[in-house]
Amino acid sequence: MIEDRILFSGWGSNGGVDAVVKSLRTKLETRNIGSDFIQYDPNSRVVGFSEENNNPTWYNFEDFVNKIDWAKYAVIDLHSCNFHKEDLKKIRIIAEHIPIIYHVHGLIAHYGRLEAEESQDTSMIDVMNWLNSRPIETREKEIKKYFKDWQACKLQEMLLEEADKLIYLTNFTYKASQEWYPECSKGNKREVIIPNGSDFHIYSEDSRVKEKARNIRSKFGGNNAKIIIYSGRITVPKGAADLAKAFDKIKEKYGEATLLMVGDAYEGKDLVYDNIRPEYRDSVIFTGWLKDKEDLAAHLKAADVLAIPSHHETFSIAALEGMFMGTPVIMGDVDGSHEVYVEPQLAYGTKPGDTNRMVDLFNYLFENKERATKNASHVKMIVNEKYNLDKVTDMNLGLYSQAVLSRYSNLMNFYISNNRKQDAKRIYDLMSKNLPFNPQIVMR
Repeated sequence: MIEDRILFSGWGSNGGVDAVVKSLRTKLETRNIGSDFIQYDPNSRVVGFSEENNNPTWYNFEDFVNKIDWAKYAVIDLHSCNFHKEDLKKIRIIAEHIPIIYHVHGLIAHYGRLEAEESQDTSMIDVMNWLNSRPIETREKEIKKYFKDWQACKLQEMLLEEADKLIYLTNFTYKASQEWYPECSKGNKREVIIPNGSDFHIYSEDSRVKEKARNIRSKFGGNNAKIIIYSGRITVPKGAADLAKAFDKIKEKYGEATLLMVGDAYEGKDLVYDNIRPEYRDSVIFTGWLKDKEDLAAHLKAADVLAIPSHHETFSIAALEGMFMGTPVIMGDVDGSHEVYVEPQLAYGTKPGDTNRMVDLFNYLFENKERATKNASHVKMIVNEKYNLDKVTDMNLGLYSQAVLSRYSNLMNFYISNNRKQDAKRIYDLMSKNLPFNPQIVMR
């Protein structure tokens, strides 16, 4: 029997995509909608399957497909693009009634646009010749990266083509998809734009969060503290090196300045230290991932500014979380973050690599504290209205219902037009007896 139940996929990490999935699942649970979670490695074809919020059980793909009770799911909502085409088709065969929705959290640069293929109609032989011409000291690394990117692009291309519905987070991502993957645009109203949402507003006025934030500020200088916080993967594309260079200059001017790096410290520590003078490195604090939302909220609230100077960004849930806490935000003025945050003046924009602009913005925010706080309060009011998780959940539920009805309708049309009476009857009975998402139950 079909339940009000969603099967989600994610990366199984601490990154933004999995944070979005976790928040959406938690919110759906308050609407009496259950969910399970899968993470999949396309190389080993191993699946981690988590029922409810339990720890994952690991299966090879064949065992997973045959073991799972597909009949209970109303929708499959994929937030990761790592399924092989043949694997997705097996799920389609076993669970033909279930619509597949793909949340496009980011676009991997199309392999046809990679540097190796920029100026020519390229065959794989041409690509290999180009790769073999690369400097010997970097050749092996570039070959591995090329084929990793190539595989990732092909997996995403397949999902863009196969999914019943595509959810884009921004107009930028939607338009880029049309340009990079024109063969996947079927013109049948599969695409919809639904932003990410956050429930961080619940922590903004929480007394425990406020107390924790005061303690954090006290630890780093109290009223005189100048705290810059970063949240995300500590990598070059996320602007971590640029931020480190800017902080080096800020620390020279403000001796009390502190940089809090929230994220994967193991991978990013050297990257940050390589761009900061040794005498300033003690003022950089690597917290690791703050998995407790209350703890993360307190750190964001304690900071004078959240800086995420990404070189590429589809949306940035981390920026939204900072805005919900009333913290001024500096964002990379690129891609989706330009559309969502910089253009509507919700964040201060900086171009990739422009450390001077970043330093100017830090100076402005530190030296105009009252005005910066007032602006941040206005931003908080706007995002609480536009990106509230309840509102975004309503939009997702509407799409789920539409996808279910469209899937049933398409199957009925196919079976009736091909005179497959028994199959048509089976789908009709399934639809008439088990239609999910009763508005009386799932709506606020």
